[in-house]
Amino acid sequence: VDDLCLLWDKGLFLSKTSTYPNGRPVRAAMVPLICDLPAARRAVGLGSHSSTHFCSECDLTLQDINDLDSTTWTPRNYNAHILHATNWRDAPTEDVQDQTFKASGIKWSELLRLPYWDPTRFVVMDSMHGFYLRMFMRHVRDVWGMQVNLEDGDGLPHGDLENLSEDSIAEIQRVLRYEPVAKLRKLKKGELQYLCRHAGLHYGGQKSWMAKLLAQHQRHTPLTKVKAGDLAQLDTLYHTKSKAGLSRTKKALLVALCAIRFAGASRNHHEFNQMNRKSLVEIIHEQRLAEGLVDEDGDLLVTQEKGSTTVLGAHVLSEIRSDMNKIEAPSWWPPSPKHPGEIKWGKFKAEEWRSFCLVNLPITLTRLWGILPKESRQYQMLENYMLLVNAIKIATSRSISHEMISSYEQYMLRYLQGFLRLYPHKNLTPYQHLSLHFGDHLRRFGPTHSWRCYAFERMNGLVQGLPSNSRFGK
Repeated sequence: VDDLCLLWDKGLFLSKTSTYPNGRPVRAAMVPLICDLPAARRAVGLGSHSSTHFCSECDLTLQDINDLDSTTWTPRNYNAHILHATNWRDAPTEDVQDQTFKASGIKWSELLRLPYWDPTRFVVMDSMHGFYLRMFMRHVRDVWGMQVNLEDGDGLPHGDLENLSEDSIAEIQRVLRYEPVAKLRKLKKGELQYLCRHAGLHYGGQKSWMAKLLAQHQRHTPLTKVKAGDLAQLDTLYHTKSKAGLSRTKKALLVALCAIRFAGASRNHHEFNQMNRKSLVEIIHEQRLAEGLVDEDGDLLVTQEKGSTTVLGAHVLSEIRSDMNKIEAPSWWPPSPKHPGEIKWGKFKAEEWRSFCLVNLPITLTRLWGILPKESRQYQMLENYMLLVNAIKIATSRSISHEMISSYEQYMLRYLQGFLRLYPHKNLTPYQHLSLHFGDHLRRFGPTHSWRCYAFERMNGLVQGLPSNSRFGK
């Protein structure tokens, strides 16, 4: 930083260059901080990317990480950042420093000595780490799953998140329906997950976030006159009754079931109350048919709990490998991993994730899932995944325009909205949130090939390969 200050304030005089034999003065500045997310947080004096104040661009907290409404995000302020960092630096004791950092999530950084450097605008998300080694990897490996020794699945957990007794279910349903939100927040996390999951809501967040979703959803749910014991059985009713069995169910239960699962801004509880039993059964039947729970006649197809599965299981992976053998890629395109889904062959590198996710998966999954009905889960998963592919292809283009940046932002927002809907048991990650700020990075610094980590990581690899006898400096 001392050298950077000198280069900015006075500069250097180079005695001779290839084009200036008599020498010339040079001034320089360091603008974007190019590194992976953990290193960036340490360098700039911010807390961990898993801390409460996880974002370097806005003041969104970790408990609200699934909030995709950017109009509610407060951008970080340069003057406020300098104030908090100075207060931490000048704190008289370590205890005061800890209290200051806990409140603001900001420490002093040597980079703040640079008079031009803005920690709220110059910390970028590296495209190599962010897109290839994090977002693609998380979607394919962590969310979908990829193992050759498991059957293909739907990407959802099966079985109860927590074993709750009928009395416990009845009590938490009573709290949801009749108690204020403050009581709802006091429920255990597993109980809130149960309520969210069986109301069709996202249940991967923290307690405060799930309570907020339930409170919003409850505004559209009717206070039907149903016993608490009956309310506890609504999920069993949905998954175990045939269409004929639903037709013999009390209307009050059908109204409650539709309200809990299907109520929203476009369809409120008054509409369900005014429907007859046949119409309510048809609504439930159509949804269960789309989920693959029943056939056209309303008879149950799923009668037992599924075992362990992954989206990219044995069948899909065999089709991917078959297609890989038929593809003739240009010499400049990075090779795809030879054995996807086999743990013994190790992790993918960034270029392998790039090739596998941008080429191989779109080719095979479009062939397998693109012909299915649009209501099927596989088609919706493919559609959602292709939004991510399109966004990343635009973001990593060699040239960029304002129109392309706007398209990137639209694709990424739609992808994350669909992600939360299709995988309600998963939270967004800091990298996924930062991807919504990436459009601003492109506007500030242009195409990513001039500010990504490929060259630096390659140099790190060369340095690590130098013989050093494990003695630093020798």
